[in-house]
Amino acid sequence: MPYMNYADVTIHYEEYGSGYPVLLFAPGSLNSSILAWSKLAQINPITEFADEFRIIAMDQRNAGASFAPMTMQDSWEHYTRDHIALLDHLGIARCHVVGQCIGAPMCFSLMQAQPARVSAAVMIQPSGRMGPFPGPSIYFEKWANGLKNHPEVTPELIRQFALNLYTPDFVWSVTRDFVRDSTIPVMVMRGNDPYHPADVSALIVELTQNVEDLKDWEEGAARDAAIVKMRAFMQRHKPA
Repeated sequence: MPYMNYADVTIHYEEYGSGYPVLLFAPGSLNSSILAWSKLAQINPITEFADEFRIIAMDQRNAGASFAPMTMQDSWEHYTRDHIALLDHLGIARCHVVGQCIGAPMCFSLMQAQPARVSAAVMIQPSGRMGPFPGPSIYFEKWANGLKNHPEVTPELIRQFALNLYTPDFVWSVTRDFVRDSTIPVMVMRGNDPYHPADVSALIVELTQNVEDLKDWEEGAARDAAIVKMRAFMQRHKPA
């Protein structure tokens, strides 16, 4: 079970296959972990694409086997620091990213922090919100209640952490202007439920300059076709 350590952070990750690198950000809200790809996802990039790509999956901080201390200042930037540190650790100068649910805001955050490092992004059922912040979701509460080995955590810290992450609307981690200005190729596999709002996916598609849009892709033959289109998208945008 490989780990990457920096500062006080420990990140568990796993690698599969070989070829051009693809970094995965799993679904599951803040419980985003490697296991979620087999438990929660309609498409598992580990089993679908490791025959052609070098797949890097990870447990996000304080999910699965990864750990990081928490402060009142924690934000999307702290997750992105982990992603950059892992890429540095693995000697990966450039890669694709694939994120489902909360993984889409993570994709955008890495694209903003180090745009030259991301060659293309696949965003599956992007999470986000249009309109005022209604308060933390039940999935956030479940994650917070499951935190272990965190004597620094207080109810006040958890409330502030939720505000830091989820007060912005849209995709939480970046602004509409960033999405509008970015030229990184993006495939959007639209969501259509309260936790993956259709209007968030639609606005990503509307704003993104270089976008491939997939609708109604989740089941049966449409799912099989989506896998083929994902592979073609990642092949097409590999650097020469």
